[in-house]
Amino acid sequence: MQLEPLRMNIKDDSALMNPNSKFLSLKAQIPGTIEDHLHIYKYNNSIACEMKDIMKSHKMPEKVVFWKWITPKMLGMVTQTSVYHWSYEDDSEPVKMFEKTGNLSNNQIIDYKCDPSQKCLVLIGISPGSPERPELPKGNVQLFLVEEQQSETLEAHAASFDSSDVPGNEIQIYFATTSCNAGKVTLKLHVFSHKGKLSFSRDLFCPSEDDFPVAMQIFDEYVFIITKLGLLIAYELKTTTATEIYRKTISPDPILITSEAGLLCCQ
Repeated sequence: MQLEPLRMNIKDDSALMNPNSKFLSLKAQIPGTIEDHLHIYKYNNSIACEMKDIMKSHKMPEKVVFWKWITPKMLGMVTQTSVYHWSYEDDSEPVKMFEKTGNLSNNQIIDYKCDPSQKCLVLIGISPGSPERPELPKGNVQLFLVEEQQSETLEAHAASFDSSDVPGNEIQIYFATTSCNAGKVTLKLHVFSHKGKLSFSRDLFCPSEDDFPVAMQIFDEYVFIITKLGLLIAYELKTTTATEIYRKTISPDPILITSEAGLLCCQ
């Protein structure tokens, strides 16, 4: 079956398609202000978005610098100072989840994730690298524990969550870190419980001294990592050694953003 593309004439600054439903979120800066006007539309295959299709609308008091659908029903939105969640299910306004920590000041935000229970939230940004390796950006992470209302900061470029096959379904948090020491670049995988206990840590294949992870996803017993220069690396997680089982360049061009479905197709 051949699917016809749906074309829309959109004049807003940014648009996000919902991954599961026919909802479209649009964002545009209000002229002469630092505010962003946000809309969530419900669309069909025959008409473009019109006022009657607006499900929700909100004026953010500050500019949204990064946003994505973190669940099929929830938008995650990052401003210069804070992180918000906005659901399309009711009439609620965006809810402030936490304030950004200092390690993410003046960072370019590259990802925001939550675990399935929405108890752990992770915000990832990059900033200029060290003087000895300026072409390798520094990765900065803020992990926010919702129940504890507590933030933890660390250096990492990618993160993911897993609660399968863990006693009590305790959330495991995976971080991919890239560091430079005495001119040598090292790539590592660290696995922590959400309570801060280190499960294991191991060195990973370092593809290039100028490369770093931009995405990581857990599927069943495997972790998949994609680097900016287009390398896909898969590791098996049955043991704490995280054995590498696959490695292939999947893109000749730099990768700036990925999706969970896209990583799944790489299996």
